[in-house]
Amino acid sequence: AAEREASEKAAAKALGESQELHKAAVAEVAMLTAEAAAAQSAAERAASAAKAEADTSAARMRELEEAFAKAQEAEAEAKQEASLSEARATYAEKKAAEAEAKAVAAEAGAAAAEDRAAAAEAKAVAAEA
Repeated sequence: AAEREASEKAAAKALGESQELHKAAVAEVAMLTAEAAAAQSAAERAASAAKAEADTSAARMRELEEAFAKAQEAEAEAKQEASLSEARATYAEKKAAEAEAKAVAAEAGAAAAEDRAAAAEAKAVAAEA
């Protein structure tokens, strides 16, 4: 009987220790689960922040590409405008040269007419004499 009582005490003690170990294991699992949830939440926040930064960077890149394209377009337009202005200036120079040539020709014509008039006058004077 004493042996049986000692055996029961030992079994009860072992059961108590087993229950304590089980409680500790459950508490540790709960703590690890909470830590894992916190780590997952932090990872999700970091991923979300990284995605937002990537989206912002992509938007900035698109803005820069658009600005560059506009700058190239403006440069092309400026070159075209400069080319047109140069062509207009060349045309104006040509027209001015033509007008000058006409003026010189008109002047020469006027001088020739004066010469003819003087010659006609001289003939008339000679005819009167």
